[in-house]
Amino acid sequence: STDSRTPQKVRSVLKVLLKNPWDNYSYIRHLGQTTLTLRKASSFHLADIREVPPFEVLKDPLILPQIKHPNIATIEEIYCYNNRIFLVIEHLNVSFAQLDFQKYDLEEREIATILFEVLKGVAYISSLRLSCRNFSQENIWLSFDKNIKLGWFFPHIKHNICLFTRPSPRSSRAQV
Repeated sequence: STDSRTPQKVRSVLKVLLKNPWDNYSYIRHLGQTTLTLRKASSFHLADIREVPPFEVLKDPLILPQIKHPNIATIEEIYCYNNRIFLVIEHLNVSFAQLDFQKYDLEEREIATILFEVLKGVAYISSLRLSCRNFSQENIWLSFDKNIKLGWFFPHIKHNICLFTRPSPRSSRAQV
């Protein structure tokens, strides 16, 4: 028993399922390195499944359950099957890398909103002491409910974030 005045730290746990992810998910289509799936138990739950090298997940096993933020794609489950690791991740609809921003005449407040949402996600990742300098435009996504989210990443994979879609007079790239 604990005293009500004693603060307790609650630690999140992300379970690793030792079975084939395809027992719980149905294949829809490949999207690059990710497979779009439908959860069999729910006909309206889309998810992305990505196979990752074991060292990427095992490198920081305690940090994965801690990553919970409205601007970060949720890791829903981890599967280990036939010595392979599969991450089940919240499905995000459109990558900013897929959008041709030059076709749109974005207003300053729209650009500021996008940057603000991205920076909230980057600040959260930084607060976990993970590197954010290697994000790319491909890590910025729109969810089905029109929220801007950072897609899952592994900090030791090198990318550059491009905050500007049009060449600027001073610089066409900016690092976060």
